[in-house]
Amino acid sequence: MPDEEIERLRKALQALVEGSGRSQRDIERELELGHGYLNHLFSGRMELKFKHVLLLGRALGFTPSEFFRRAYPPVSHAPDWPAQEIEGAFAETGVPLRRPTAGLALDPDGLKELVREILTELLLEIGSRPHGRERRRGGKQVQRSRKPGN
Repeated sequence: MPDEEIERLRKALQALVEGSGRSQRDIERELELGHGYLNHLFSGRMELKFKHVLLLGRALGFTPSEFFRRAYPPVSHAPDWPAQEIEGAFAETGVPLRRPTAGLALDPDGLKELVREILTELLLEIGSRPHGRERRRGGKQVQRSRKPGN
């Protein structure tokens, strides 16, 4: 991990400690750490490790997920033209497009599941509409009759 990212995480942890209203010494005592441990950590004389996030989270009441969301807040962008085209296509179908909330982190499987749900809703909606020469009557597809002379 590049040094600037380590420094970013170190500063985020330090800000949480300072914002807690507690002294570093008080937190060191609670966590049974030696005197000056946090000072060494925040000054860069000690390597930052994930266990530090866990320890300070326990003392200050935050989860690793909350810490990393604070260190890396979500960035929202205006939709680009392909996204606008997709939104327009959904609007035409009448199927509401569900937007994920800001900062929603989707792993690849979660993203696949979200796309699968949206497409299933869309296909069910399309399948329930009469279209072309076919229409539904009583749950069955029936062929429309032609007018005489056609």
